Amino acid sequence: MEKIGEDLQEKELKSHTAIRCAKAAILLSSLRNATNSFTSDVPQIQEDEKIEMLKIELVKKKQKLKKMRLWIGVSLLSYLLIFLILPFFLKSL
Repeated sequence: MEKIGEDLQEKELKSHTAIRCAKAAILLSSLRNATNSFTSDVPQIQEDEKIEMLKIELVKKKQKLKKMRLWIGVSLLSYLLIFLILPFFLKSL
């Protein structure tokens, strides 16, 4: 009788030990995955920041080009206007 009780206790201990080992393995695996995902997120965040900075720089350059085009157009229009009006003033002199 005692032999059966000891075998039963031994099986229970083995099953509890196996369960604890499995839980520990799962925790270690999830910890490893968490650190991998954290380290892989850092370069992604840096790339996202770099992309945002490049987008901002692109918008600034586009605005600068737009202003330049506007001023070039205004200056060409003013030269054209001067050359169209100048002959009338020269005739009257």
